[in-house]
Parts: sequence; structure tokens; C-alpha cells
Amino acid sequence: MTLMTPYYDPVSKSPFRITAIANLITNSSMKVQSGTKNNGNQRLKIKMRRFTFRSNGCNCLQLNCGCCLGINLSQFNFNREGCMNFTYDPYDFSVTSTMSMNENTIFSNTFSAKNPPPLCIPVPIPYIPIQIETCARIYNVYTPGQNLHMCFDFETRIQKATLFILHFDCIRMGLDGVALLKPDDMGGLSTSTEYLIDSDIYDEVTEIKFKS
Repeated sequence: MTLMTPYYDPVSKSPFRITAIANLITNSSMKVQSGTKNNGNQRLKIKMRRFTFRSNGCNCLQLNCGCCLGINLSQFNFNREGCMNFTYDPYDFSVTSTMSMNENTIFSNTFSAKNPPPLCIPVPIPYIPIQIETCARIYNVYTPGQNLHMCFDFETRIQKATLFILHFDCIRMGLDGVALLKPDDMGGLSTSTEYLIDSDIYDEVTEIKFKS
């Protein structure tokens, strides 16, 4: 059976490739209707699969980078194309992130060398009592030398469970220019331990902070 992938390249319209599939059990709160006095929200354990995808990368020009994708949830008649654009200010060691969907800006925020909370936007699904969110998650933010390093994922969550994850390359911007890196490249520079003091580095799937 062929999986209908939810993420695609907005330029070529080709689907992004799957890199991993994992089984998970989630506790979900759902409204249950019955003839008993226990009507209402109940916590249910639900078995799900999590699919991880790899994007074609981000595009950068000087200290500006854009990471774009298309998301197609055909079962819910939802098809949008969006981008996260990042602009680095080397004087403040800060990044301004701007999210757009179908060429309309819907969010903008500036953060420094800390992991910001995920930005989640609800997917409007009329007449269906299921909570679906699309989330932009920035993590592994730290400062190697006179640069700022960060990684970016795009996630789709159903009933608060992350079922689809699209990985983009990590980005390093600053005095040493702009580079696209893998999460384990450690900034792409020869590093010493002083660069990683007080940095917040998280597992890219579980969002659990690694112990120092």
C-alpha cells in the first residue's frame, strides 16, 4: 500500500521522502457519547504511527534563510503552502522568524540563543471533533563562536500527538557566514566546550532536554 505523504516540495510538487516510521501509544482526551452517566471527555490510550520525513533543505541569502513546504491533508480537504523565514541580527545575537501560509504572514517573533516554544496553528476542520495542529519547532539553538546555530522541524499533531515530522537542515548564521548543517554537525566549526555552556539541546523527536 502506498502512503499518501502529507508534505511536498512547493516548487516541484514532489512528495518529501520518508526517513523513519515509529509506533507510539498516546493518551488522548476524546468526547464519548453513550447512555451512561459517564458521558463526556475520557482519556483513551490510542496506538498510532509516527512518520518522519526529510525536506529538500532551506534557501539562504546572506543572513536570511527560508524553509518552505506544502502540506496536504487530503482526508480533511486541507492543502496549504507555507514558509518559515529567518533573519539573523549579528549585533543582538537574535533571529526574527516569520511564518507565512499561502503568501500571507500569520506570525512573527524574535528570539535569542534559547529554544523558543513551538508555534502551533490549528487546522480548521468543520464538523469533525478532532484537534489538528501544524507546528513550527525551532530547537538546538546555541552560539558556536560569533555565530548562531538552530534546527527547524515542521510537525503535524492530531489530538496533541505528533504523527508527522518534517526535518529541515540546521542553519548556522553569523561571522563565519551561512551554512546548512545536519543536527550532529555541532555547528560545522571546530568547537570547544565553552561554546556549549548553558545551551539548551533537545532530542529532535521527543523534545526532552539532553543531560549535560
